[in-house]
Amino acid sequence: VVAKKSTWIADEGKIADVYLRIPAAGEGRGKIQISVNGSVHEIDAMTKGDAIATGKKVRVVEICDSSSVIVEMA
Repeated sequence: VVAKKSTWIADEGKIADVYLRIPAAGEGRGKIQISVNGSVHEIDAMTKGDAIATGKKVRVVEICDSSSVIVEMA
């Protein structure tokens, strides 16, 4: 579970939308928007694969820390 300011954000397997392009192979961070209980949250995201464009659907595959996750194409 990713927590931000004591608010639950994401679990592995959760689907999200890419808000800012995610660079390939961990070369940087992008951002995703994820909906939890009717609220949309923006968190940092990285991928181990190819770059993922803005607007694509992704799946959370790993929680890095309280403000970032690793994702893959959904």
